[in-house]
Amino acid sequence: DHTHGEYAKRLKLVEFLMLLAYADGILDNKEKELFLDVGAFLQIDNQDFNELYDNFERFNAIEIPMSLEEAKNLFEIQTTNITKQDLEEKALNLSAPYYHKMNDNKRYSEQDFISLKKIALASQLLENALKNS
Repeated sequence: DHTHGEYAKRLKLVEFLMLLAYADGILDNKEKELFLDVGAFLQIDNQDFNELYDNFERFNAIEIPMSLEEAKNLFEIQTTNITKQDLEEKALNLSAPYYHKMNDNKRYSEQDFISLKKIALASQLLENALKNS
């Protein structure tokens, strides 16, 4: 038997990788192929893999509007002299609670995904605003 750890933990790893890949809102064909390879390598059951994949596809289809003002509120930005490093640090701090869920044996919920996607959108908006200022 050449499996790599407990099944539940392997499944959680694949879910976590999907979460990371979907966080930027774009899932390209290379990432999709990588999921399939990792799922096969970790011997993830097709039904479990497809359920995870379908959930992330469904979550990713949810439109999330985000204005620059909302992004500033989410990142709690009060000042105009913010750096790219400040933004990255804040994004990491906002995201950390969701990444720690990987250690739980619970699936990521639609709300978790929406929250992470909001963080990613806000980060992109704020970085673009920083570049253009």
